[in-house]
Amino acid sequence: MAVPESLQQVINDLTIGDEYPAKRQYGLDSPVTVATVEVLVKERFNDADDSVMPVVTITSTASASGQITNAGGPGLLLEIIFVIPYTSTSLLDSTTTYVYGVKGIDTNGFPYTFEEGKIYPNPNIGG
Repeated sequence: MAVPESLQQVINDLTIGDEYPAKRQYGLDSPVTVATVEVLVKERFNDADDSVMPVVTITSTASASGQITNAGGPGLLLEIIFVIPYTSTSLLDSTTTYVYGVKGIDTNGFPYTFEEGKIYPNPNIGG
């Protein structure tokens, strides 16, 4: 993961044990088409990708994990919807700050990092 800390995002509205849906848009520097996007949650950026929870992988095909709704190309805009399921958010601890990344691979196999940041999960007080 390679986004400077000053540009990292913060997720502070994720509740442990609840599904976390999100919609994102990213401007692309070149006219590429993104084939796959992964959402990774870890304790440290150098941890294994699935060290805290399973990786959420999405493509242009709609699934329970989300979908790439605009894959880039000539418009240079990537739009995605991703869902971190409650079974995965249940693995988090409200006393731990996590890091996350949204990474992708274009149709030529080149990797991209679209977003990085920290997650401050909220405890589920509703039971």
